[in-house]
Amino acid sequence: MGSCPAPAGDFSEAVTNPSVTAQAVERDRSLLRKFLLDYIKLITETDADTWHTACIGRTENGPYCLGSTYLTTLTLDSRLYVHAKDQSLSARQLKPQVYAEILSGLGVSAGEMASLGSSGPAVAGQAFGRVAARLSAEELDGAFSFGEQRGLPAASGHAAAYYSAGAGASIILFSGFYLAEAHLIDLGAENIGYGAPPLRTRMLWTGRR
Repeated sequence: MGSCPAPAGDFSEAVTNPSVTAQAVERDRSLLRKFLLDYIKLITETDADTWHTACIGRTENGPYCLGSTYLTTLTLDSRLYVHAKDQSLSARQLKPQVYAEILSGLGVSAGEMASLGSSGPAVAGQAFGRVAARLSAEELDGAFSFGEQRGLPAASGHAAAYYSAGAGASIILFSGFYLAEAHLIDLGAENIGYGAPPLRTRMLWTGRR
């Protein structure tokens, strides 16, 4: 793509012409899972240039970004890593109930999320370690949804976990809904642990509706 010049020798054709595009997903929602998993395979199993791929991923009306179909990634402590539609939201944290639903879609049990939300730092820290280890080892994926509540817009989508060599950690990738500021914790209310997982995970549990 003209605004994303490809370096010589990379997998530009595979990047710019995926088997499932955002346009296809907008027409047929059942393709969302394949859209995500194919993208993960592309970035983890080929020599495609990271910056070139990321540029195309953020290009409006490109193969990975149209309507509500675009790529958003999270670190495991619920913080936005990349928001393809609105980079100004990157580094913000999801509201607990949103992240809880995404984790539930990935197979994390209500009991484990209750441990993540424990007021005991040791319990919360151990739970965070178990969840992180499982998502890192199994690369799970699944659908999620939540209804409108107290100003939080309803949404549904698909999420998948994978190990990102660029980030040096496991990442959650999801797509399928307009992620707005209303889905995020207010800046003044963020609980930043600066390297202390129990503090960062304490916010995750809100209970099932």
